[in-house]
Amino acid sequence: MAHRVGSPLGPVEGTGAVAALELTDVLALELCAEWLDSLPAGGEPLAAHARLVSAERGGEPIEPRSQLTSGARILRGLPVQALRSRPLAALAANGERCRELALPRGVTASLALRDAATRRGDNGEELQRELRVEVGRAREGQLSLALFLEDLAESRTDAEGAPAGRLARRESLLLDLEPQVDGEAIAFVVQRDGEGPAGWLVTLTLKAQASPDALAACVESAREAESGSLARTTWIDSGESRRREIESALRALSALERRRAALVFLAAQARAELCGDLALSGSDEVLAGFAERLASELPELSELARDGATLGWTLERGAVRFLAARAAEQPLEPELSAALLRRTGELGRSPAALAEVAARARSLAEFGASLVAENRVLLEDSHPAARVRAYDWLAARGLAPKGFDPLASVEARRAALEGEGQP
Repeated sequence: MAHRVGSPLGPVEGTGAVAALELTDVLALELCAEWLDSLPAGGEPLAAHARLVSAERGGEPIEPRSQLTSGARILRGLPVQALRSRPLAALAANGERCRELALPRGVTASLALRDAATRRGDNGEELQRELRVEVGRAREGQLSLALFLEDLAESRTDAEGAPAGRLARRESLLLDLEPQVDGEAIAFVVQRDGEGPAGWLVTLTLKAQASPDALAACVESAREAESGSLARTTWIDSGESRRREIESALRALSALERRRAALVFLAAQARAELCGDLALSGSDEVLAGFAERLASELPELSELARDGATLGWTLERGAVRFLAARAAEQPLEPELSAALLRRTGELGRSPAALAEVAARARSLAEFGASLVAENRVLLEDSHPAARVRAYDWLAARGLAPKGFDPLASVEARRAALEGEGQP
């Protein structure tokens, strides 16, 4: 079990977020899970409720097929007591089969079901097969629900498309379901490898008031997540060895055989998400052009190695400028377009406007705030599709205006936007 301040698809919020939580309105989330040799029948396909799917295999962020939605179903109204027929070994250390998690405003609670055995991919990466359920509660009160799956999967990389090995596969699925307080239970049926009678049965219910023990565990867990996030953001000051790693990776940008790995490493360390997607999914020709353009924008290497914020913003701004310039000359490749829309929302459909926003920003934080502001402006666009896409991008991050419907009438949309933030 874990808690963090932030939304299911967003990062852990910065230092001080836990201290700022309002703990007077705390819901109780009860999650039950068990592995069954024969899953119950019926229900709705999970794919029908998928609002956003993100999957990557072996470092490639574009996947043609969702493993989570293959054979997965949603059951409603299933009594929680019916799920207590067997204990789940991973959760039954004290004899319990279900767990209560506190859910204050602004917090995401998660339950991870993880295999005890560690498996190794063909590239040497080790992982434990994991299914995770996350329920997020925005500060405005809206609830969001997401599923995550991590496993090994066949990688098709040769010229004939034949399996070329087993690599780590990670998938996240944001659902359009919103659990109701004191309402019916929602159960997920996730089959083993997407087929067969056996699999996980996970049920959640939401109650009006969490217990003091659950709230205390929530606060402690959220503090641990915040501390871990703070440690990752201060990596650049950890010593001379880290600075040398960064300088080595920056120099490797000029070497064809090391360029992709160097960019992935730098982007992950500095939290330059769009740059990271570009490094993972861009072709060798695309990366060569990006690295050449980036080289002209990089300041002194030692300065970047000392300052993680400068490095992150340099990489992210460089990725935005490169993609905007490429889009002005030719249509972006599908993988690059997908990366742009994933990270920037509806604004990414106008690369020139995105480049202007990046030009005005002075840091990653300022750029992120500008993306949110621009997508909120697009909620008033005259095209319904643009409003829907902007709303879904904001909702995935827990930032959508409460009560706003992108397909409602002009008057209803305007009333929702004008009424936001009022008592």
